[in-house]
Amino acid sequence: MTPLDLENLPEDQVRALRRAPDAGFREPMLATLTKPTDPPPGPAGWSFERKYDGVRVIATRERGERPKLWSRNRKSADASYPEVVDALAEAGPERFVLDGEIVAADGKFGSLQARMHLSDPKRARATGVEIECHLFDLLVLDDLDVTRLPLRTRRGPAGDGGA
Repeated sequence: MTPLDLENLPEDQVRALRRAPDAGFREPMLATLTKPTDPPPGPAGWSFERKYDGVRVIATRERGERPKLWSRNRKSADASYPEVVDALAEAGPERFVLDGEIVAADGKFGSLQARMHLSDPKRARATGVEIECHLFDLLVLDDLDVTRLPLRTRRGPAGDGGA
């Protein structure tokens, strides 16, 4: 994960920060379907993300706890993707909320379906389906709700490229 540099934020962004009451589930930002010929709605300065054919997840962790993965319908996804939970436990900050998507490494949604509803981490690993987790957005970092910061700031030096 690319860290958000809170030490060097501009003053107006520091003022935008708020205390996060918890690091629990947040509603994910969902895609807006448009025609390929349509310009994006809204002001200039949009960032674009590749559309993956995967499972949207909200990853959370409270201090002293293991990370948790949630589907966009608030169902636990920990058992289906235990290696993502393990990676976040090792690399993530002590408290966070992240928005991302899990995809099959071969890019095929059909491969991912073999793991989607499994409730046993050993069975999920035994499927042989390798996965990737693409993180799009940082919503909570430590005790701070960072959603009022610009998306490019939340993503760190990766900017438009995602995390």
